[in-house]
Amino acid sequence: LAFPNLSSPEKIVYTYNNHIEKVFNETIKVIQRLDYARYKPLTYLKEIDKQLATMMVSQRNMSGFMKSILIKRLESSFEAFKKTLRRFINSYMKFIDMCRGGKVFISKRINIYDLLDSGDDDRLMELVEDDIVQYYPIEAFQEGFISSLQRDLMLLRNLEDEWELIIEDPKKDQFLYELKHNEILRNKKIIVFTESKETAEYIGTYLENYCPGEVAIYNGQGSRSMRAEIEANFNPNFTGIKKDNIKYLITTDVLAEGINLHRSNVLINYDLPWNPTKVMQRVGRINRVGTEHKSIHVFNFFPTAQANEHLPLEENIVSKIQAFHDTLGEDFKYLSEDEEVTSHNLYHNLNSMECLEASKEEEESELTYLGQIRDIRDNNIDLFKKIKKLPQKSKSSHVYKTLKNDCTLTFLRKGMLKKFFITGKEETRELTFLEAVRFLKAFPETKKEEIADKYYNYLQSNKEHFNLCFMEEDTLVVSKNSRTSNDSKVIKLIKAISKFQVFTEKEEQNIKSLLVLWEEGHIPVNITKQIIKLTKKMNDPLKIYHEVISVVPSRYLTLKNQQKNYDIKQEQTRIILSSYLRKEEHN
Repeated sequence: LAFPNLSSPEKIVYTYNNHIEKVFNETIKVIQRLDYARYKPLTYLKEIDKQLATMMVSQRNMSGFMKSILIKRLESSFEAFKKTLRRFINSYMKFIDMCRGGKVFISKRINIYDLLDSGDDDRLMELVEDDIVQYYPIEAFQEGFISSLQRDLMLLRNLEDEWELIIEDPKKDQFLYELKHNEILRNKKIIVFTESKETAEYIGTYLENYCPGEVAIYNGQGSRSMRAEIEANFNPNFTGIKKDNIKYLITTDVLAEGINLHRSNVLINYDLPWNPTKVMQRVGRINRVGTEHKSIHVFNFFPTAQANEHLPLEENIVSKIQAFHDTLGEDFKYLSEDEEVTSHNLYHNLNSMECLEASKEEEESELTYLGQIRDIRDNNIDLFKKIKKLPQKSKSSHVYKTLKNDCTLTFLRKGMLKKFFITGKEETRELTFLEAVRFLKAFPETKKEEIADKYYNYLQSNKEHFNLCFMEEDTLVVSKNSRTSNDSKVIKLIKAISKFQVFTEKEEQNIKSLLVLWEEGHIPVNITKQIIKLTKKMNDPLKIYHEVISVVPSRYLTLKNQQKNYDIKQEQTRIILSSYLRKEEHN
């Protein structure tokens, strides 16, 4: 048995025309100029007490995170960027309306706007008293707060106007061209990775038109049957009946770990993977012992500018990456904490054999730790049983010699997504498995330390940063709410159009799912109000249907169509284990 040969990474280069290039350059400038006031309101308070210190750091990090979301979505796909812009604008509008009312409520866990819309003031004040929601009168904020919010909103709206005029998509066009003409890609089972759920849905939609019935989209919210269908198509070790009905698998990084997909030997990174560790994890899905393929092929998308066509191709690509790089700032770590990274380094890392071959080293290292666990299972059964019985949220502490400050390292899970985060005095960052396990490693003689009070603040920061991975998506309300009069109006509307024999089978299924969503009270108030407003003077059932579908986020339907027995608990953030790491004290 042997690993397949790794071919050198290949480029798929798409070109911005002069108009897109102009809008792109203006967008980069705006992203740099935004204050991101909506995402760091506590930094505008006139008076700040000590209890807010941790939250202040978190909110400063939040503004940087939201900037990175805009950059990543812009690079990922125009479709994802436009939808992200719309979310930012809606969020700013709601927040400004709340401020104009004289009361500012802030919470990361509760949908404040739904509570305000429903008029449930008693419930809101209960949350304030329980310190789940923070309340401040508008007078507690500096005078420049409202003007910063309004300035951000104006800049975002101007951007949205510019992007509405762009209907071309050079990335999509180039991809479809490559699928038709590139010999490596033609008639192959292909896995396409993207960081954005919306980009995944967008790619899936246009590939479905290109190759009907042979496309699967997976973003972690699919049912077990969906995951089994993927394994039946892509995992040669699948124990059930193997299938070949999926040609293109579009997925986010939820499938970058813990699954074999090596019936395919072609992997495409649709958006720029800033951290090559992700490339290693992705490539590891197909670069595995036992594959029937002799060679593995990896493709990376890179943008260029028509205006720079006189430059050599590589220089043109790097100049475009530099625009993203400069916007995020030189302190944004793409690869590792110890390496100073330039756009040239990033470009060459993503197109180097070393980046791909490291996936084998990582897999072998993970197998080393798996071997240790198996050794305990086989030779120390009492210890193994003790480990199995450890509850979730288990915590411990020990000294780690090379630390500059005490830290908390946490392993978290939400659905299929698992991540490690570490928080110290100055920052919170994500760790790979191999980075985390080096911190966690201990020996029988390792002394257990006392856990300091700041452990809990650091733990909360880790959890918040893990949840930030989902914040760019709209909040999915899955708990059952009481039905409002507006809900009843929409239910009546959906029942009315369902009687017309003008819909396809898929549309009829969507209508049934929409009806259940409203009857069970899963749809937020603001979406219901928007639909009532949009369909007020409509009589055509097809137009009404498409208006409703355009407003309801697609993952609501995904849950209803694919997960009838969906376990809500799996979508809650779980702390699996956590360790407080003390720096070594020197006498």
